[in-house]
Amino acid sequence: MTTWTLAELAHRFDGRLTGDPGLRVRPVPAEADDPHGIAFCEAKSYLKRATKVGALLLPPGLASPDKPTIHVDDPRAAFGVLLAELDRPMPLADGVHPTAVVDPRAVVDPSANIGAYAVVEAGAVLGPRVRVLPFCYVGENCRIGADSVLYPHVVLCRDVRLGERCSVHPGAVVGVEGFGFRRGEEGWRRVPHVGEVHVGDDAEIRALASVERATSGVTDIGRGAKIGNLAQVGHNARIHEHAMMVPMSGIGGSSVLGRRSVMGGGSLAGDHVDIADDVSLGARACVTRDVRDAGVYRGYPARPLAQQLRVEAVQPRLPDVLRRLERLEHLAAARDAQPHGPSGEPGPPR
Repeated sequence: MTTWTLAELAHRFDGRLTGDPGLRVRPVPAEADDPHGIAFCEAKSYLKRATKVGALLLPPGLASPDKPTIHVDDPRAAFGVLLAELDRPMPLADGVHPTAVVDPRAVVDPSANIGAYAVVEAGAVLGPRVRVLPFCYVGENCRIGADSVLYPHVVLCRDVRLGERCSVHPGAVVGVEGFGFRRGEEGWRRVPHVGEVHVGDDAEIRALASVERATSGVTDIGRGAKIGNLAQVGHNARIHEHAMMVPMSGIGGSSVLGRRSVMGGGSLAGDHVDIADDVSLGARACVTRDVRDAGVYRGYPARPLAQQLRVEAVQPRLPDVLRRLERLEHLAAARDAQPHGPSGEPGPPR
């Protein structure tokens, strides 16, 4: 693994170094037991975790008296630069692997690479520098834009258009038939899905995610959108530009996720609901009707955060409240059961 001296890092990030400038370090988690590791901390509370690393990236005003430190304006961003330099693509030989099956009616740019045991069907188009890693399936009439990557075991069923610089991660399925059925006299009957999936430039679809093709028309994933691991996008849904679906979230058929909106882990949106731009859904939130205003929403059903916090504050007291209500109802019933005199006042007890 590549390492750097603290002096090199301080010079690169225009930081202020305290400690041994010759110490060679590599990026590690704050909890790591590594005397040659460097981690970042953004607040004092995180210093308690970083007790066994060799050095720290810290913001101005935060100090660690017992470790070498580099003070920079944005420790997280500096740490990310180091990670980017250590990142590497998955290996893939140039050209078309001899075990790959490419239909002669497919169009493959000479600069595209196709790995072992991949299948490319008729009518597919692979643009410049496309990378199709081993065991992928590219179905009929799929189009993959320049510099996009399909990781192992990706399936593009059919009629999928990927933009440029897209990445689809292992096990993801794009263009699968939608989960559509109608009840008939003999049980559920399948509804054919004959539409397409369009994915904009710079979008990412992560491992084991599923994007259904439209019943008719298009399921649309906008430019720069991010679909997390195990996420589900229903048929005819529209995910707008730079929206994000965190892992294990799901959006139903014909629903809309607005620009820059984020669906938290495990959150759900039903069929035919619209979520506005700049909405943030908390983990396991459930959208059952349109969300028209930007903001943070949480709970089931999803409510604005301030309203949901009031609901959560009341919930622990609900058993006491219900007991009091039952007691009041019992007293009222007992009062109404007493005999009344001519003036309407309760009569003397019998």
